[in-house]
Amino acid sequence: LEDFAKKKPTAEELIRIASKIHEKYASDEGLLTYARSGEAEEEDGILRNNILLNRDLLIFYELNSAVSAGDFGRVENMLGMLTMMFSGAGCTNYTSELLHLIQNFAFVWTPEFS
Repeated sequence: LEDFAKKKPTAEELIRIASKIHEKYASDEGLLTYARSGEAEEEDGILRNNILLNRDLLIFYELNSAVSAGDFGRVENMLGMLTMMFSGAGCTNYTSELLHLIQNFAFVWTPEFS
């Protein structure tokens, strides 16, 4: 890292490097491209689990940041994805509550209230 810092990379270079790291180690594309080589027995299970963990932690970090900032628009945009994640994990109570909230936003509450 010291050698890299001495090169004084530009903001564009840092963004490019961060994007490559995110793509490979924290995205669905990374799951499809790097953790799987085509054959089920050739799948790198450890890399797959690390990518899933990184991806999910980033999603919850985004949710935490949105709530902390009071940006409910970002929270509302994430409700569908969070509902699917809780449903897939078998968290039926969270899934039901989120579905109830989404239904209220879409059909029950007035636009001014929601």
